[in-house]
Amino acid sequence: MQFSLNKNNLSLALVISCASLLSACGGDNDKKDSDKSPIPSSSSKAALSSSSSLSSSIASSAAVSSTAVTSSAVSSSSAASSLARFTPPVAWVDTAINSADGNYLVAKGEILLALPEDASNTSFKPQWIGRDGFALYTFAKDTNGVSNCAGNCLANWPPLLAGAKDAASLPYSIIERSLGNGVTARQWAYQGLPLYFFKTDTAAGQTTGKAIANWQLARPIPVGTQQHATKGEYLIGKGFLVNSQGTADQSKAGFTLYTFAKDTANQSNCGATCIANWPPLYAAAEAQTAGDFSVVTRSDNTKQWAFKGQPLYFYAGDSAAGEIKGEIPNWTLATATTSSAASSSAASSSSYTSSSSGYSY
Repeated sequence: MQFSLNKNNLSLALVISCASLLSACGGDNDKKDSDKSPIPSSSSKAALSSSSSLSSSIASSAAVSSTAVTSSAVSSSSAASSLARFTPPVAWVDTAINSADGNYLVAKGEILLALPEDASNTSFKPQWIGRDGFALYTFAKDTNGVSNCAGNCLANWPPLLAGAKDAASLPYSIIERSLGNGVTARQWAYQGLPLYFFKTDTAAGQTTGKAIANWQLARPIPVGTQQHATKGEYLIGKGFLVNSQGTADQSKAGFTLYTFAKDTANQSNCGATCIANWPPLYAAAEAQTAGDFSVVTRSDNTKQWAFKGQPLYFYAGDSAAGEIKGEIPNWTLATATTSSAASSSAASSSSYTSSSSGYSY
């Protein structure tokens, strides 16, 4: 899926200190007051894809809660709210926009979040507020599909909520969460991890929450899928990718990804000569793993994405997105049927196989 983002909305602002909030930032445990569309009744369900395709694997390795919510309806104030969103109001930010923070997720346009109803921070009310370009975060103490942020934590880290008719589109999902006093709502999640704002971020481009223990900027996994008529669904690079210098590079977006038979579980055996023809899918130092995706450390201390324990590579012989020229001895198209590294390495030959291209290693 592709997202557009107005870079003019992402001017950097002075970073505000959160020292006074450290005890209540969740390490342990105006505009429009009404929801534009009713919060679902107990008979409603968050629409999650049941596909068993590679898209499902990319989204999460475990099921995400999609049970109905039970809060009362909030009055509607805009006809626009009647339109269902199948992807959340989220966009990617790249290093060219905010070089200090790299790739992370931000809100897009007007969003629904939960704010405290009073100073006790025991109950929260959904409100529509403009947050275009505001950073989104994940909480280390959350688990797949479950939010463990409540009370003072939630007051400082407002959740990105889903509207009544919103439905999840992978790799996003919608979870059920508590707003206190028996009221629940639906919250957007990425790779199964609930998404939040930080109270002290007051303008687009600010990322003050990254300094708080247990909180991280929400980082996208730069992998998508492409359908082939005979080969089925396979992996491709997506969005702004990190190159060997650690900077943003979109030149390989849409290009096919491969695995190497001589790699072992979460270890690349493609060295300096090899990567000249098989560039790794590099990962940022702050990359967040999820599902079948992990990050391995290469011999030169750079980071590389892996799928099912198998490091991922591009092929120098592919000159355009959609080309699949790298299926040569020892190299395999990364697909939904890609085996785990342990089983594939055990089945591979003990000697390298040459090819006329000299690229097989």
